[in-house]
Amino acid sequence: MAPIKVGIVGYGFGARNFHVPFIQAIPDYEITAIFQRSEAPSDPASAAPGSHCTVDFPNIKHYRKEEEFFADPDINLVVVVTRTDTHASFAEKALLAGKHALVDKPFAKSAEDADRVIKLAESKGLILTCYQNRRWDGDFRTLRGLIQQGALGTIKEAEIHYDFESPPWLFRPVTGPVPPENGMAFGLGSHSVDQALVLFGRPKSVTGFYRTQIDNGSNVEDSFTIILQYDGPQKDLLVTVKTSVTTPLKEQIKYIIRGTEGSYVKVCLRTR
Repeated sequence: MAPIKVGIVGYGFGARNFHVPFIQAIPDYEITAIFQRSEAPSDPASAAPGSHCTVDFPNIKHYRKEEEFFADPDINLVVVVTRTDTHASFAEKALLAGKHALVDKPFAKSAEDADRVIKLAESKGLILTCYQNRRWDGDFRTLRGLIQQGALGTIKEAEIHYDFESPPWLFRPVTGPVPPENGMAFGLGSHSVDQALVLFGRPKSVTGFYRTQIDNGSNVEDSFTIILQYDGPQKDLLVTVKTSVTTPLKEQIKYIIRGTEGSYVKVCLRTR
């Protein structure tokens, strides 16, 4: 069977580290084009690796104009790895061009944007999905297996953390307003809330608390606590999803899961 030909929108840190290597590792996929607005360097051989898609992949088509990229008949699947506020619009353009779309997290900056793009995909009969790579983390897969096996009994309380102690990127100077979708809840929260939904399903209610623990001049939260409450057979279950950036621990908490037959506690080192 011919490989699925992939076109990538954006060539920043996320594309280079979290998408391109994994697409290349799968024989059924082939990167055929990259949309990057910046001009290719005049001498790619002397340019630094990672500085431009043409430096890293001279044999892959490079588009600077989005209309030309989306008109490429060779592209079957579009992978959107751009700023959060552009995710929905690029996904929409891919679907309108008759291409399947995979969108980096967070999927959209609002429920309205997400609903609109989902309805478009359904009307076109195309596949649209969000990139949730943290479902494949080893500790999460272990936890999911324990719950599915019933090893912990009935889960009564769960904490899912994604904490960092004073991450350096929060100390960069801010030179203007920062949109809400650039906050930590949309960022790391997209991973940890998704894990909660995979493990326990849709909650009855959601309560959130946003805080700024490191003042870098922005008006956007760097820490949050989200509480999920359930009903029916899970009415006694309380799930807390957290990110904190003031947590001076050598080993950061990842999971604390309490069940009637056992508990699962996982800590991890944070390198970035």
